[in-house]
Amino acid sequence: MHDRFVSLRDSDIETYASRWETDTRYFAMSSSRDLLGDLVIVRHWGGKHSRRHGRKMSLFFSTQDALSFVRTIERRRVRNGYRRTA
Repeated sequence: MHDRFVSLRDSDIETYASRWETDTRYFAMSSSRDLLGDLVIVRHWGGKHSRRHGRKMSLFFSTQDALSFVRTIERRRVRNGYRRTA
């Protein structure tokens, strides 16, 4: 897979999933709909060789807001030296 961004469309955000890694860290992000139909972006991160990790969920009422958020996070991953693995 490429280190660059994957082109996202409105319909892609419904089933979005990605994983980014460095030599020592990982970051994963996925999307789904909650029971009320709102988009939820779930982010997981941590060290590959440690128990330190975290998780955060973000709720979006608009598909465009969710797409903008995902693109911002992807740019940040590349800027910080992560490589996309999935």
